[in-house]
Amino acid sequence: MYMYMYITGMYMYTSAYGAHYEWLVPMPSTAHPYNFLANGYTYGEGPDHPSRSFSLPRPTGFYLVTHPPGADTTRKPKHAIPTSSFTPSSAATRPKMAAEPSEKATPVHDGDASAPTSSRSVDNDSSDDGSQEKEKQADKLALAKADTKVAAPQPPADDPDEPYRHLPPHQAQILKRQVFTPTLKKGFGDIYRYSSRNDVLILIVSAICAIASGAALPLMTVIFGNLQDTFQQYFYSGGQMTYDDFISEMTKYVLYFVYLAIGEFVVTYICTVGFIYVGEHISAKIREHYLQSCMRQNIGFFDKLGAGEVTTRITSDTNLIQDGISEKVSLTLAAIATFVTAFVIGFISYWKLTLILSSTVFALVFNIGAGSSYMLKNNKFSLESYAQGGSLADEVISSIRNTVAFGTQDRLAKQYDKHLAKAEHYGFRMKSAMAVMVAGMMLILFLNYGLAFWQGSKFLIEGIIPLSKVLIIMMAVMIGAFNLGNVTPNIQAFTTALAAAAKIFNTIDRESPLDPSDDKGDRVENLQGDIRLEHIRHIYPSRPEVVVMDDVSLVIPAGKTTALVGASGSGKSTIVGLVERFYDPVEGSVYLDGKDISTLNLKWLRQQMSLVSQEPTLFGTTIFNNIRHGLIGTKHEGEGEEKQRELVVEAAIKANAHDFITSLPEGYETNVGERGFLLSGGQKQRIAIARAVVSDPKILLLDEATSALDTKSEGVVQAALETAAAGRTTITIAHRLSTIRDAHNIVVMSDGRIVEQGTHDELLEKKSAYWNLVSAQHIATAETMTAEEEEELNRKEEELLVRKMSNKEGGYVADPDDDIAAKLGRTSTQKSASSVALQRGTPEETKKYGVWTLMKVIMSFNKPEWQLMVIGLVFSAICGGGNPFFLCFMAIIFGAQSAGTIFSFAPDMGKAHHAAQELKELFDRQPTIDSWSEEGARLEEVEGHIEFRDVHFRYPTRPQQPVLRGLNLAIRPGQYVALVGASGCGKSTTIALLERFYDPLAGGVFIDGKEISTLNVNDYRSHIALVSQEPTLYQGSIRENILLGTAKEEVSDEDVEFACREANIYDFIVSLPDGFNTVVGSKGALLSGGQKQRIAIARALIRDPRILLLDEATSALDSESEHVVQAALDKAAKGRTTIAVAHRLSTIQKADVIYVFDQGRIVEAGTHSVLMNKNGRYAELVNLQSLAKHG
Repeated sequence: MYMYMYITGMYMYTSAYGAHYEWLVPMPSTAHPYNFLANGYTYGEGPDHPSRSFSLPRPTGFYLVTHPPGADTTRKPKHAIPTSSFTPSSAATRPKMAAEPSEKATPVHDGDASAPTSSRSVDNDSSDDGSQEKEKQADKLALAKADTKVAAPQPPADDPDEPYRHLPPHQAQILKRQVFTPTLKKGFGDIYRYSSRNDVLILIVSAICAIASGAALPLMTVIFGNLQDTFQQYFYSGGQMTYDDFISEMTKYVLYFVYLAIGEFVVTYICTVGFIYVGEHISAKIREHYLQSCMRQNIGFFDKLGAGEVTTRITSDTNLIQDGISEKVSLTLAAIATFVTAFVIGFISYWKLTLILSSTVFALVFNIGAGSSYMLKNNKFSLESYAQGGSLADEVISSIRNTVAFGTQDRLAKQYDKHLAKAEHYGFRMKSAMAVMVAGMMLILFLNYGLAFWQGSKFLIEGIIPLSKVLIIMMAVMIGAFNLGNVTPNIQAFTTALAAAAKIFNTIDRESPLDPSDDKGDRVENLQGDIRLEHIRHIYPSRPEVVVMDDVSLVIPAGKTTALVGASGSGKSTIVGLVERFYDPVEGSVYLDGKDISTLNLKWLRQQMSLVSQEPTLFGTTIFNNIRHGLIGTKHEGEGEEKQRELVVEAAIKANAHDFITSLPEGYETNVGERGFLLSGGQKQRIAIARAVVSDPKILLLDEATSALDTKSEGVVQAALETAAAGRTTITIAHRLSTIRDAHNIVVMSDGRIVEQGTHDELLEKKSAYWNLVSAQHIATAETMTAEEEEELNRKEEELLVRKMSNKEGGYVADPDDDIAAKLGRTSTQKSASSVALQRGTPEETKKYGVWTLMKVIMSFNKPEWQLMVIGLVFSAICGGGNPFFLCFMAIIFGAQSAGTIFSFAPDMGKAHHAAQELKELFDRQPTIDSWSEEGARLEEVEGHIEFRDVHFRYPTRPQQPVLRGLNLAIRPGQYVALVGASGCGKSTTIALLERFYDPLAGGVFIDGKEISTLNVNDYRSHIALVSQEPTLYQGSIRENILLGTAKEEVSDEDVEFACREANIYDFIVSLPDGFNTVVGSKGALLSGGQKQRIAIARALIRDPRILLLDEATSALDSESEHVVQAALDKAAKGRTTIAVAHRLSTIQKADVIYVFDQGRIVEAGTHSVLMNKNGRYAELVNLQSLAKHG
């Protein structure tokens, strides 16, 4: 029952949830109605655009804005939703209000669900209600200026508490402590905090030597002054000195120069080597402590951390710290010692003249001090931009297949360029400040020269001091001032090191609220494994506006298997995260054997559990070491290798991994590569299962543990897991219900709540939520299968530079010796190393090839910047050539000093030379498959006829292992073709060859009769869309990620909405507070697996491809979503050629042709019914998956 009240365009309705007020206001067609969600308003639509929340362009008309209960109804909203021709029937299309309990927004991190709609009647009379003309015009002007891309106003950057203000203080405090990192100012001395006693001793000795090195230079002026006296006495004093005396004096002073030179060489060598050693040692300690600190942090800390930020900090930033505490400290100490010694000599010689000349010191100090703070601030911003760019680079490099498949290299490279442009902006401001400092220093020095000549000649004429004293003072002051000026370039290194250290030390000093290395907390003796959740309310710290779980209570008995099922986003993985204590709930508690886990020792707690997640993670070491990692922290950790090897083999047998491991040439000593990319997904998952069970944990957590296995392996591994689960508490999360049929308790979840629980039979009798899930999976006797990952030896491929490497062929980037961190290191560290040498502006004649290599690389980057550098070098030469001082002697002295300055940059030049060589090798390499090339024929129109002719293929990194052996395959236009078979049989390789990630060793791949190797690769890929098993999202909004699927610059909102509806993701997106502008986090970390996959499907559909490639596209979806999305994919496949790789045979039973692969060949082909009648390999796979088998 609703009651309406019309008062100047406002109406009110009442319901069980309180009073609601709505405005009818005019809106121009240019405004974006999606902006209202930010202000707590919900909206309705007219029949012109039913159920579309952001379609553009919009008709000008009246717009409906709904105020939630308690909202200020006296304030007319700035934004509204169109209600032109609004009728009672059209009101039903308006979504319910977020404030209504029955329509709570679905959590983002762990899931999604469609927001239900309600039917409400609204009288249309008020649509004709007029407002004052001025007010209408003001509204139109305001709306015309509305930003259509921003759905929610962001809180001020200086108010980090703003996102938590809507929460009770104790809940806000729980969330904030999980994500906040305090920012503390760090001094230069803090960088040396990890120096050992040996380091301190070396530092003291090196500092003394550096001071001695600097002090020796001004002593030369004393020797030179005495030489001048000797010359004057011999030539101009009427024979006061004999020739023999003159030779004797000259020999003595020449030997003084020799002794001074030898001493200078020794102390300079000691101080340089000493500071470089300490710099290397301390930077290594900082890396170690930073990594240890990262390992101590809670999961919420990483939710707001970019994927590549840790890599950038631990490589590039620590190199900057090392640069700032190594030889440059020695050079600075020497310069300061030179300055002080010079002025001491000057004051001893004649204090008045020296005091006059010392006025320049204050000017130099002011010049350096004023510029340093400005440089430090801008350098900090520059480093932050580089870190953000590094995070994007990590995402792109780790998912290079997805990048090149959609042809998004250029767009992502532009995003990367934006970060670099921002860093360049702040870097230019910093360099400008340094330029002002250097220019000011030279100005002061030359003014000091003039002052010295003027005052010195005046004292000389007046006979107050002799010429030798004047020369000593002038030379000493000039040498001192000149060396103090040389400190300026080092200041940049110091400020950069300080800025980099501040970020790193803030993380190191952060006290994790959930520290697994802390020894505090209780331990339970004789642990049974009884788990109880009481009244849990959970909010993810990175998304404080979304309640993920509300008032959930659950008992998980010890020694029993409890299964969690439900739609994607229902809260299943959240329970596992709370049991592992990855997060703390804002309300309620989790108990283990009756003790609150918040009181238990966290390290001990996690040692009692083993987790196998849906996406397996392996380390870049051997299979044996990866499985042995499961023994860390257990009683077996300290046992001998022989005993550990027995446990590892036993665990591998349980996980059905032993056979494939022993079949490898190196067996258990096989290196799995970076993130395990040399193994298929199924193999990685089996090793992860072995790692979990090797420690014989009391509690076993299985988050889709068998999802990546093929049918045969799944049955064996599932049996092994059931055996392993006996006698221990097991929590299983599953979408494949056949895997949890025998669980002691099945808990069905929806929208963060438990809707029902019981055994399999009990829940089927209820014919409720669980019965619906089972029915959705029981299709044609074939249970929906999960994700198989092909024997794809190069699954996670890597690149060097984002723009350049995205055009390298697959074989190059799959080098197991080139890990992602190393390549990112080249992107940041080595590029900065190249720029170090250029910033010096100090040419070096030696190593001509190295410098020229560097110059060529820079020339290839940006010609205008090269021209600016040439202009700078010309002016540098003019300035340097304008200093003919004391012609001969002074020219030699200052020339030698400048040469010494050049050679002081030798470490930087060495680093730059090495970096330039590696970059040059990369840039000079010509890929066989060039994504940036314009060569090759272009397809005017694609029908979709595909043919493989006698294709043979081996992966470049594993040439001894054939993958495809004479594959022959023909696909007609518009056909829906499915590829099935065991893991490693060549299905995903077929997809990779179609995308032309690789070229076959023999045979050919043809499209519409044309061999794809003769086509322009970018144009060819534009007709194909790929949805892979592991969805890849990038930092940015949902909308930005979807639009990466198309090369069009302008995409209508209707097209985006259509693609999202087809992928069954639209309702979830609009239920979010920020809608399409919701940030997905690094690699989509803020979304569940199902949500990420559906966004990936929408990205493929918006491309409107002629050929659709589905590599386990529905593997990450729950039963309900899978059924809907599969229907959408079936619909999307109409009119286009579709190739689907699948283990879930229920998803491909309607295919026109099903090809069964075995060892790189096709062994069966036909429709589902034909193959079932053959009762061959395909029928065997179907029977293994049948739910009826478990009945």
